[in-house]
Formats: sequence, structure tokens, C-alpha cells
Amino acid sequence: PGMRRATEPSGESAKGEAPAKKGCTDEVESMHLFWPRAGFLVVMLLVQSISSVILGGFEGLIQNHTDLVFFLTMIVGLGGNAGGQSMVLSVRGLATGHQVYTRQQLLRGLLLSLVLVPLAFFRVLIQHGSLAVAFTVAISCLIVLATSTSCGTSIPRILLALKIDPAHGAAIIQVLMDIGGIAIVCAVAVIV
Repeated sequence: PGMRRATEPSGESAKGEAPAKKGCTDEVESMHLFWPRAGFLVVMLLVQSISSVILGGFEGLIQNHTDLVFFLTMIVGLGGNAGGQSMVLSVRGLATGHQVYTRQQLLRGLLLSLVLVPLAFFRVLIQHGSLAVAFTVAISCLIVLATSTSCGTSIPRILLALKIDPAHGAAIIQVLMDIGGIAIVCAVAVIV
């Protein structure tokens, strides 16, 4: 009855009796879980390859503004981290019956940007001294934060509606924000 923690014993081991062939059971279970994980990661790897297509499309921009490359990982990492936090709240909400609203997380992302955007701006300005690059990174961070917190909240609910384990949202938000973050930085750089 109720939820069992992953660290709690179950079955025979819960009664104090170890399974006779525990090593074999673990090995079979491990291989049973291996192929779905491998398949999912193969799909994510291929989807994430879209990032290189986007970068290829902006090759001239990147060659003329190589300083942006130094900040790509910071921006896409910010998106993955912020989206991951919202995703965890959403999955927890689904598990406990507490609704987490996309609009609420979007506002949280905008609030976070009040702290993180100036920090990113001044970091770029101090490190590289370029106002154009600093503005590009700052605006990109703002858009990435708003996008990632919204997507991080929505993805688990979409997965649940499709009868897919919402926990897969962690990998999905990382890949989406890698692709989206690169696209956002390149688009903002063209405008700035």
C-alpha cells in the first residue's frame, strides 16, 4: 500500500530472505532496462544533432563573432538547468496531485532573469569587453530562461498524456534547450 521508496527492499528480500540467484536477477533486469535506455538515448543523440545543423546555418555569423562561442555552453546549460528544475517540480506535482502551472513557472523564469541576466551581461563584459556580445548573451539568457521554465513544466504533462514516463522529461528538456539555446543565441546575434 502506498508508494515504496527505491531504496526499500521488496519481495523476498523485504522478508529478510535474499533471492537464491541475486546476481542473475540483477543481470537480467539490467539487460531488460538497457535496451529501452539505449534506444531513447540514440534518439536523443540524433535529435541533438540538429544543433550542428543550426550552427552550420550561422557559420558566417560565428566566424565573424567567435566570442559568442565561448558563451554557448553557459547559455544552453542555463536553459537545461532552469528547465530541469521546472521539470522536477512538475513531475513531483504529478506524483503528489499538486498542479504546477506553466504560467507560474514562466513568471518564475522571468524573476530568475532579474538575477541571472545582469550577472551574465557583466561576466561577458568583464571577460571580453564587447557590449554587442554582452547584450547578445544577456538577451539570449532572458529568452532561454523564459522558454526553459515553460517547457520544463509542460513536457512531463505532455509525456503523461502520451502514456510515457514523465521522468524522461529530464533528457528531453536538456536536448530541447541545447537546440533551442543555440538557435536563440544565433537569432539574437543577427538582430544585435
